[in-house]
Amino acid sequence: PAATCCEAAKCSEHTCATGTKAKTDVDAATTDQTADPAATCCEAAKCSEFVCGAGYAADTAKAQADQTATPTANCCTADATMCSSHTCTVAGQKKKADSDGTTKTDAPDAVCCEDDPTMCKAHTCAAGTKKIAASDGTAIGDDAAANCCEVDTTKCASHTCAAGYKAKADSAGIDLTADGKTAPENCCEVDATMCSSHTCAAGTKKIAGSDGTAKTEAPETVCCEAATCKDLTACEAGYVKKTGVDDSAQTAVPTAVCCDADPTMCASHTCVAGTLKIAASNGTLLAADGKTAAENCCAVDPAKCSSHTCADGYLAKANSAGTDKGDTPATTCCEADATKCASQTCAAGTEKKADSDATPIGDDAAAACCQNKLCKDFTCGIAQKYKDGVADTAQTAMPVEVCCMVDPTKQPPVPVKGTATFVAHAEMAEAQMAVHHMLAELLSVNPVDVMVNVTSVMNVAAARRLDGHGGVYTHTAMFEVHFADMAKAEDGHKILTDLSKAAAEASLKKHLVAVGAHEDAEPAWAVTLEAMEDKSCTAFTCPLAQKMKAGAAAVEPATPEACCEMDPTKTPPVKMMGNVSFVAEADTAQATMALHAMLASHLAINAVDIRSTLAGAMKIASTTRRLDGHG
Repeated sequence: PAATCCEAAKCSEHTCATGTKAKTDVDAATTDQTADPAATCCEAAKCSEFVCGAGYAADTAKAQADQTATPTANCCTADATMCSSHTCTVAGQKKKADSDGTTKTDAPDAVCCEDDPTMCKAHTCAAGTKKIAASDGTAIGDDAAANCCEVDTTKCASHTCAAGYKAKADSAGIDLTADGKTAPENCCEVDATMCSSHTCAAGTKKIAGSDGTAKTEAPETVCCEAATCKDLTACEAGYVKKTGVDDSAQTAVPTAVCCDADPTMCASHTCVAGTLKIAASNGTLLAADGKTAAENCCAVDPAKCSSHTCADGYLAKANSAGTDKGDTPATTCCEADATKCASQTCAAGTEKKADSDATPIGDDAAAACCQNKLCKDFTCGIAQKYKDGVADTAQTAMPVEVCCMVDPTKQPPVPVKGTATFVAHAEMAEAQMAVHHMLAELLSVNPVDVMVNVTSVMNVAAARRLDGHGGVYTHTAMFEVHFADMAKAEDGHKILTDLSKAAAEASLKKHLVAVGAHEDAEPAWAVTLEAMEDKSCTAFTCPLAQKMKAGAAAVEPATPEACCEMDPTKTPPVKMMGNVSFVAEADTAQATMALHAMLASHLAINAVDIRSTLAGAMKIASTTRRLDGHG
């Protein structure tokens, strides 16, 4: 195959080694390399043919000498000012590449040399280890850490953590005594899988030597055992160890079993109602700093009435110090001082003097606490106006009668009527006033425009109240609320229609308590509203001898003047006149409405065919005065 597959290579295809050159007397293109191409094709090169590198100069005495395999060393002389003439003196360093032409200065090792990556000098030991002394010139080999480094006995890497503890993350290079701490503190942390991380429950203790035991899923069983009072090294602050109980089981409350309150400490003191033990005061001496035990051990409880200061004219309720003050401490914790104006309710037509709650009532409570309300402070009802010259007139108990009169320029009011039934711990007068104020508030109307008539029946089987207010009654309240026009009346009708039973009962209870009903009043409410009437002329019946005006059908509110005109085709009406007197708990407007309704009903006639003029006088000797402004 050599003869068949191969042919002789020529000298032109051969590269002569360093220090040799192609023979000049051989035709390289035609001469075979033979088995020794270096001898056949090459001959020694002379130093005169070699160019010395940077940092070297040609040695002229060796011009005809052979270059050999190291021509720089054989043919050149190193420049004494250059790195070419320097031999690195630091163990583990070597000459920098291409540094021969660099001036070596006064610090030739720094300028000419660098760490040899194959030597330990170039290796950085891991945290917690340090370089083996005099190892810079040692070859790294296959294991740099083993050949170059050893454990640093001043670092956490040299510390072995106790059973149940493990080395902290990244702690190997931390000094054993860093920050003035001990080696275990600096280097170790609790192993969460071991008993060392488990805190035994009260009444038990850690099994001796169990820190290094895996705590498993039942650490109380694996890590802990029952403890006795003997195992309790110290009682809580303010307590002392009992005698004769060393063998008693601690239980879940070791202080209770093994300790007694120190009679000189706050632990032995019981705070009075309305106060609570000061946090961490058990270990405070009862008589510390010359104070009393109550001062040293107890503080006012901010959730109790003891922390509330009643307003001027009010006193703390008896035995209320320990009562929860809630959101309304003024009513929960305080009551009016019976000797001060705060306890007084001014009569109708009068009002409490400003800032008079703390004023003593003396022999004349009305004079001390109350002042007349004037007509200018009273708001007349719908379709009414002030009487002339009454602005500074006292309202008295009948402000509507004293201050107001019908305003003929205004349209008659539109009523919303209904009947409410409820059961409550309240008497009839209380129920009437509460419904009156409730409706005025819910419908945002003037109380003068609310009329309420209540009938009450006592529930015999119900519990009787012992506070002088009577028992439980079923009350039926017939009411009428006046509005300025049909739209407002319809809005008021809708408010009462949509009012939930719960909301109605909450509102009624508030007003029952406000007018003096029992604080435990829990009314059960049901209401029926009359359907809204069509107040336009379409639904209006004109008086006798009159007819509907042309085009007046949609006019409202309907009145004889707005809807009707004389009908010349009809016979004039025949009048029947008379007088009637009666006593009633009603003002003039209510009495007029009732009289008209009564006559229309009994005589079966249209109410518009009734005319009346009514005058009323208050009965001074009446035993019950109404407090709702209606007299």
